[in-house]
Amino acid sequence: MYYMLMVLVGIIAGNILNIYVSRKALSGDILEDYKSVFFKDASYYLMQIFIVAMYLFIYYKAANFNELVKFCLYSVFMLAVAMEDFSSKQIPNMLIAAFMIIGLIINLFIQTTDAFIGMLIMLLLVTGVFCVIYKTSRGGIGAGDVKLLACSALFLEPGDLLTTIIIAFLFTFLAGIILIVIRHMDKKVLLPFSPFILAGFLVSIF
Repeated sequence: MYYMLMVLVGIIAGNILNIYVSRKALSGDILEDYKSVFFKDASYYLMQIFIVAMYLFIYYKAANFNELVKFCLYSVFMLAVAMEDFSSKQIPNMLIAAFMIIGLIINLFIQTTDAFIGMLIMLLLVTGVFCVIYKTSRGGIGAGDVKLLACSALFLEPGDLLTTIIIAFLFTFLAGIILIVIRHMDKKVLLPFSPFILAGFLVSIF
């Protein structure tokens, strides 16, 4: 029964994400939009399948209900950010703001006072460290990536966050090497970092 519930939640989340991603092409007529924009587009179904599979995996791995809620919200936000990052090479501030606000609200309801204060300290620490890296790396990471990692501190425990970051940087490095070798890309070409953060998160909870 709970697995079926997660499938339903995944379908709903997939629809919301598809609407967000396709928002510029929508007319406002729900039935017509589904006929013309969604049902004829294979990416719509791929998105639904991916999110349902991801939510089932998270349900299997989450230690408790609070972690399940945070992981599900985090993963779908990260997927939205990754798609924006791929398509426009930018992470919209409105999306980051929504990410941050929902993370804070969730933590206010499910965390104890001490845990909430600890989370805020982790948020400030992550922001400070990656602001320094942003200023000194000469384009190694972008300002949007710093904000994204700060948001991650609201949803992940310190151990999961550290593992996610390490794996994300490792995946980014390996992908860059592969693309340089296969496509003879310029070494200065920057890859979007957000998809690798999502991949790092999923691997970290495996």
